[in-house]
Amino acid sequence: MGGYTSKYDVKEPFIDDFSILDQFVMPQLQQRMISNTMHRCLQQSQENNDPHSNFQLGYIYHHGLGNTQVDLEKAFQYYQLAAEASHPTAMYYLCQLYGSEEKNTSYVKYLKEKELIAMKVKAYVASAAQDAFYSKSHIDLRETFKVSQAWQEELIKLKNRHLKLVAQANKKNQEEEEDLELAKVYNELGYVMLRLNIKGETTVSQDAKSYFEKAAKLGNPAGSWNIGYLMYYHGFGVEKDSDRVKEYFEKAAKQNHPRAELILARNFYDSDEMGNDEAIERAHQLYASSASYAFASTLYCLGKMYILGKGDIEQDFTLANQYLEQAATSVDYEDGNGKPKALFCLGYMYEKGLGVQVDYNVASHCYASAAKMKFSPSLCRLAKLVEKSKVTMADINVALQLYQTASESEILDGAIYSCYRLGKIYNNPQYSTLYNPEKAKSYFLKSQANYMYLSKIHDVKTVCQLYHLGIMYESGYGVMMNINHAVKFYREAVDISMGTYSISEKHYGEKAKKKYAKLISLQAVNVTGVIIEEELGEDKSSVGENSNHGNSSHENSIHENSIHEHSNEENSITEDVHVDSEE
Repeated sequence: MGGYTSKYDVKEPFIDDFSILDQFVMPQLQQRMISNTMHRCLQQSQENNDPHSNFQLGYIYHHGLGNTQVDLEKAFQYYQLAAEASHPTAMYYLCQLYGSEEKNTSYVKYLKEKELIAMKVKAYVASAAQDAFYSKSHIDLRETFKVSQAWQEELIKLKNRHLKLVAQANKKNQEEEEDLELAKVYNELGYVMLRLNIKGETTVSQDAKSYFEKAAKLGNPAGSWNIGYLMYYHGFGVEKDSDRVKEYFEKAAKQNHPRAELILARNFYDSDEMGNDEAIERAHQLYASSASYAFASTLYCLGKMYILGKGDIEQDFTLANQYLEQAATSVDYEDGNGKPKALFCLGYMYEKGLGVQVDYNVASHCYASAAKMKFSPSLCRLAKLVEKSKVTMADINVALQLYQTASESEILDGAIYSCYRLGKIYNNPQYSTLYNPEKAKSYFLKSQANYMYLSKIHDVKTVCQLYHLGIMYESGYGVMMNINHAVKFYREAVDISMGTYSISEKHYGEKAKKKYAKLISLQAVNVTGVIIEEELGEDKSSVGENSNHGNSSHENSIHENSIHEHSNEENSITEDVHVDSEE
């Protein structure tokens, strides 16, 4: 899904209260999914003392997720286990269980205010220096540094302690071989130098870069990551340089930095085009390695791989379901959206019966849960289930509210489709109280205009959008009926669908094939009819009867190229003139 902005709006009040979604959420199902994730984490914790599993268990006990009661003591213990292994997110959450007010029951441990600040500064720097999106450490440091002199002083103290350690290491010549503790000091020192470099002095930034490079040399992947992300991506102390960003991300990934591995894997994998199996395999390796920190975004990406079965990765719906369910109930990166995407994919699997029994109630739960996280594409799928009476709460007015909300989304894929569905509803006399051809036309036009904006300005075309454009031109929805245009859009949808792994796109590709075959068949009948009339006219002329039927042949036939350009492939298209009631 892209972040393209909608340019053509039909103004109408729309739902901004997502409480309407609660009727579709199934608490027992949510509890079961969390219990499954908890069981996996307990097993990994017991067998391997896995840091991320320990962190996730701490988070479950901290927030009382599923059937688990809040237990701050257990949360503290699991966070501490993970933090001892330098898990960056656990470091941050462990600090949240320390306080200075003993009467506050949200804390487990208590320290004097000065000691608490010192502890938090140390932990937040250790967390944020690994990556800004593992936790809120980076943000908290930035905001408190602005307003708290005590935090400023403690950060400067930490910098001076690290400088002293570095000086001692230089004297002992400890930089010749891998030393993870010293590497950690160098990396944190580089981070603090950038944090304190308020004036943006070039010499300070270069010192920070030097410290990061030494950290990477001594075995800390965050050193390369910080040069790539903080410096060349954001331009702190250097000119922004996308090539250098990639170079340092690759260096960090070689040293198994989970975040760098995730981003590089996405770069290898993001294209839906077929034929690049080597890149797909590389993406799978990187995702699997990144899952040492099993955040929701990484788990979602692995689940998606097994749904689609790209390259040499065989399609495995059972494994996909496991990854997606775990993603839907796991903590994510601060900038991640793996949880709602995983829920959306789970909903689609249950809606279409991919490796599971079709269950519209489970599908609606997943879509509603994703929508509550403001993932607008799930509103379209949920609204469709309601509109077509696939779920118990089948109220067309609820469907309208959901579609309307999605139509106002800045994610144009969902906005285009929801406008199309709204047009269909207002154009349907079956809904006597809603029937409004003018309103229907306005929604069809908005759908078409936003599609044209997406395809012309952003050069993005999807099978789903092309298919629905074909429907609009075939049926005259908001536009003049034009069968040739419909044929063109159906044909383009078929062509694109044959080069994609996307299950949804392939689904619409099959629907486009049927529509295309129907129209080509009908056009062939029209052409044959003209030829017969011409032959009859010639026969009549031979017995002295004049006829003008032959003059209509050009007007009633389609352009020659629109028939012959489809050649052999047309034989593989299933002919089905039945109009799908689900459109």
